Amino acid sequence: MNFVRRFETRRPKFSTRGEVEIIKDTVEKDLRVLRDFMQTHEGKASQSAVNTALIVSVASLLLGLVGIVLDSCDDLSCRQRDYPVEK
Repeated sequence: MNFVRRFETRRPKFSTRGEVEIIKDTVEKDLRVLRDFMQTHEGKASQSAVNTALIVSVASLLLGLVGIVLDSCDDLSCRQRDYPVEK
């Protein structure tokens, strides 16, 4: 009788196959949504990485332009260089 009494007290904790299938289906749907979300955001860069790359590229562009201007100017006065002409 002790076994029967124990079984009766634990019986409300058991789930039927139908209940388990319903819970399983909802969990699988939630996992599918999570997987889709992770796949769409897996290859995207963060905003801070994009901003850093933008700052570095603008700085390098400005330094390149300054280098071109300084190379074409003689003593910071932008006049044409006199190259020796071969005769």
